[in-house]
Amino acid sequence: MRRLQMGVLGAMVGAVVGMGGVALPCFAQAGEQVSVSLVGLRIQNGQSPSRSSAPNIINPANNYTVSFANAEARGTSGLLAVLFPQATPIETILRTFDPDLVWQNSEEIPNASGTHPFVLTERTDGGSSGGITGSLTLRSEITASNFFTFSITNVTLSPAFLVGAMEFTSGTVSVRRNPITCGDIDFDNNGLFPDDQDLIAFLTVLAGGNCPEATCDTIDFNGDGLFPSDEDLVAFLRVLAGGDC
Repeated sequence: MRRLQMGVLGAMVGAVVGMGGVALPCFAQAGEQVSVSLVGLRIQNGQSPSRSSAPNIINPANNYTVSFANAEARGTSGLLAVLFPQATPIETILRTFDPDLVWQNSEEIPNASGTHPFVLTERTDGGSSGGITGSLTLRSEITASNFFTFSITNVTLSPAFLVGAMEFTSGTVSVRRNPITCGDIDFDNNGLFPDDQDLIAFLTVLAGGNCPEATCDTIDFNGDGLFPSDEDLVAFLRVLAGGDC
């Protein structure tokens, strides 16, 4: 490792990072999370139940994790009450209608714009067999007012009198803001950092050129899922000058 040589390129770093009157953007802090309870949410043919985190809000971020925890339901009428009289994981119930269902309790979602409103997840599950249909759409989003909402729409349980209905007995769905992690300042991976060559390599790749060394790191330096962008350059120059991501 060697010290940065403050030549012309080094002066550029100092000018961009420390120039009076230039306010560099602040990156989101990690650890903020909001949840909504699923308890009592009823799934019935033609109904569209929803829940909101209001009055709790979540600030915009470039990356989130949406998670289901202990999501269980029981049938309250019809065949669903016969098949699932006790609390059962929701994915098990849904597989009655869609045996090939792939269920994820947790999913990481990039938000390149870093703004709200933003749809986090939207998935439609279900199918038909023997004249019986069961399908629904699960949607989670963050509104323009920064409220987290979860809704169940397009519910088809048909014939309704035969299939019946079900209700969540436990569970939550939550969204968490994930921290932004910047890349390695040794961008050109030559073992010397920070140095002018890292800046040259970064600017070259940012402009669409080839890495001057054998292998360069990803140009998405700030890990926000949007690249190449001005924010990647700002973050790189900040870290190169000794600042935080």
